[in-house]
Amino acid sequence: MVKEYFLYPREYCQKVKNNSSYLGREIVSAGVILQLDKRIILQLRDNKRGLVYSNMWGVFGGQVEEKECPSQAAVREMEEELNITLTENEIKSFFEYDMPEGKGGNHLFLANVKPHLEDMIVKEGQRAGIFSRKEMRNLPNLVPHLDKYFDILWGAIEERT
Repeated sequence: MVKEYFLYPREYCQKVKNNSSYLGREIVSAGVILQLDKRIILQLRDNKRGLVYSNMWGVFGGQVEEKECPSQAAVREMEEELNITLTENEIKSFFEYDMPEGKGGNHLFLANVKPHLEDMIVKEGQRAGIFSRKEMRNLPNLVPHLDKYFDILWGAIEERT
């Protein structure tokens, strides 16, 4: 069940999900870049056969469900994966990109996680890690599309701090 954190009417959510203004294709996943001062928190994905980007560092997030806005999916995924409850005011739309597999688009949000650190429990993936720009750049197993958008990501983070 989708919690009603958002002011968007359901019709708007469906329109945004199915007709991205940036990509012109369906938004199938949403993720949150969790910012902690000038560092970010990434998820080391599970090391399972058949899992896309298995054993690689990426952002927390997941599938956008039926009748869900990308922002609703992002908030729901943070609850499911990290035990933290973010609100609409805490996540800022950041960036959309085409998934490399050609399965649709991904919408990323930025959120300051500092107020939620005490509640954070990693419930999906192997663990979380906190990285500076330099540390993230040197990760040997970073999800490829994060590497591709690395400079855009860090430009936005530095603008916010």
